[in-house]
Amino acid sequence: MLADRGDKGSLNQANKLRTEWDKHDVNKSYRNMTAALNRIESSDNNDATGDMSMIFAFMKMLDENSTVRESEYAQAEKARGYFDSLQLQYEKAKSGQKLTPEQRTKFKEVARNIYKDVALRKQLHDEDYKFLAREQGVNPDVVVYTSRSGRETNAGP
Repeated sequence: MLADRGDKGSLNQANKLRTEWDKHDVNKSYRNMTAALNRIESSDNNDATGDMSMIFAFMKMLDENSTVRESEYAQAEKARGYFDSLQLQYEKAKSGQKLTPEQRTKFKEVARNIYKDVALRKQLHDEDYKFLAREQGVNPDVVVYTSRSGRETNAGP
């Protein structure tokens, strides 16, 4: 394809498409979710500190654009439903009480499901940009690349 041969116009077009592709919200979300899932998956300490880390990362997955602060935990305590449960689990972990193995398993299961949704959106986004690249005579692999995070951008967990 054109960008493979070093054609200056094609390289400029490839760079433009890659920049546009990379700055898209779906890529930012995918990177954030990958980092959060990695923290959750590695929180196997079976202690309150690991549990706090897991809950914190999980809350970031639920609302990736917020900064999770102590005050938000306090407000979450007043909320009903799922966030109330998260707050209680966080407070317990903070005071040294551990999550049960079943709770840890459930957090990981839900986190993996959230990640799968984001990975699917990322895959569709990547396919769109590969199509655009081909339509413009640019090598799609120059535009859409594999993440260095250890997880493939075009695959689920």
